[in-house]
Amino acid sequence: MINPILKKIIVVLAGIIIFLVANYLMESLATKLGYENTINITFQTEVLEDDIFQIYYKNEFDKGFSGIKSVKKEVTGNSFIQDVEFEIPLDSVSTIRLDIGENSNQKSIYYDNIIISRYNEEFRIASTDLLEYFNPNGFIDIDTTNQLLKTKTRNDLWSPYDPFLTSKNLEEVFSEMSNISQPKGKFHTYIALLFTLCFLIYYPKYNGLATISNVYSYILISCFLLMLMLPALFVKNELQNTNSENRILSVKPELNWESILSFPASYDNYYSDNFGLRENLVSLLSYLKVKVFNESSVPDKVIIGQKGWMYLWGDFYKIKQDYTRENLHSPTELKKIFNSWVQTQNQLNKDGIRHYITFYPNKHTVYPEYLPYRIKLLQKDTVSRADQILNYHKETNSSLNILDIRSKLINEKKVNFLYHKHDSHWNDFGAFLAYRELIPFISNGLEDISPVKSKLDYNISIKNETGGGLLKALGLEGDSEFMEENPHFESKEVLIIQNGNTKGFPARTIIDINNNAMNKTTALFFRDSFTIALRPFISQHFYKTIYIWGGYDYEIVKKIKPDIVVEGNVERYFSSYIVK
Repeated sequence: MINPILKKIIVVLAGIIIFLVANYLMESLATKLGYENTINITFQTEVLEDDIFQIYYKNEFDKGFSGIKSVKKEVTGNSFIQDVEFEIPLDSVSTIRLDIGENSNQKSIYYDNIIISRYNEEFRIASTDLLEYFNPNGFIDIDTTNQLLKTKTRNDLWSPYDPFLTSKNLEEVFSEMSNISQPKGKFHTYIALLFTLCFLIYYPKYNGLATISNVYSYILISCFLLMLMLPALFVKNELQNTNSENRILSVKPELNWESILSFPASYDNYYSDNFGLRENLVSLLSYLKVKVFNESSVPDKVIIGQKGWMYLWGDFYKIKQDYTRENLHSPTELKKIFNSWVQTQNQLNKDGIRHYITFYPNKHTVYPEYLPYRIKLLQKDTVSRADQILNYHKETNSSLNILDIRSKLINEKKVNFLYHKHDSHWNDFGAFLAYRELIPFISNGLEDISPVKSKLDYNISIKNETGGGLLKALGLEGDSEFMEENPHFESKEVLIIQNGNTKGFPARTIIDINNNAMNKTTALFFRDSFTIALRPFISQHFYKTIYIWGGYDYEIVKKIKPDIVVEGNVERYFSSYIVK
């Protein structure tokens, strides 16, 4: 006669075997049903007239391109960048040919990225790299500076009009796309788990192995064992390299003779960052802390205030010291800052360049009322770093051009929310108010700079959305439980602002070219992330607007030779590149 304990062990092991077999079968079925036998190619472009684009594809054994192996796409002309998408079969693709139209009256085509993708993997060809991966034929002239494809008719070739780009150096990319494994889903595992639970509940009871009173002990034991196994079953796919923690996760270490001693610790760090369901568990923990206890799961980065408002916090971002006033400048530091700025101004003025300084208020400067009560008690002084600089500017009767927009925002916040509830930045309302103050300040005395626009010049829509950098830090990005109303400004005037060539410039450089501007003024902004929302408003006033990420750099000024230089950073970094 079988021992009762042995019976339980047999049932539990049978349940685990059923789970593993069912999971394997369901996964195989899901893989078969979800298999993608295509590669997606997306051409991001602005096409002003209706046209037909076509993409040809061939493998290494094909002698040439054929209409049988091609896909056509009708393109509706408009003044906005659109995604022209093609799906081509795998078919051992090695080369493609992108025909950019049949309309010989087509105007210059603005080109941006070309994206080759399959499943979660993509290869992005930036506009600056177009000629590295494609050769134009004789019907196309490429303006790399303004990112324009200029098509033309010819009478000396095989056809009056047949513009196309032929790929090069992409064979390896297509090969890698063909070999990408299908990402694993989770639904099949849930189904397998359901089968297992049904077995554990009904089989022991109806086969004399257990009574209804101890069926639950089988389930408890099995669930415990399954919980131990689930992280391995849901191990993170290598393609899923994104996470919601605003940090780089550990990568899988390689085991070799050189790393044999450090491998155990390295692999432990890797597994701790990448075990199955980790991101789900992090999000669940954050959700419970925020929604139930109104507490942050990462208090060194984010704090939860009143009415669900979130604030950036911590030593790393230098915002804690800024709020508590622990980072006030000494008289010596103030003198050093102003000497540096005056030196910059004198140098630029000598070169015939205007120099302006501004700062963008911290969220807690405009909305201190929603901060947690315990945080309000930490403030040690009523004067901030920004106040110190502005007071020194006034006391010394400095000639520096410094713009302070804090009072404008604080007065206007009664009308509209100016900052995101779940992000540290201002929204479009806040950026619009700052723009209305900034443009007159930096363009005073300049001719042909168009006047600032009013709200009547925009179609303003309010959308209920989720997202934001603070939610991402909490692992709650995209959670529909955290919605807020965000304004969106769309100019009633049709604006065609093109991206300039940023090759040779620092990372994150943005160049906007406005051919409709009434001037040839070049404005150079040394900026941070607060300028992102400002950019659509500012760029419409100058022929060329260049945004450089970081602090002032005279070498860049000499390269660009602008008419205006603006130093603009968030309040807490107002002077940090001069005095830490």
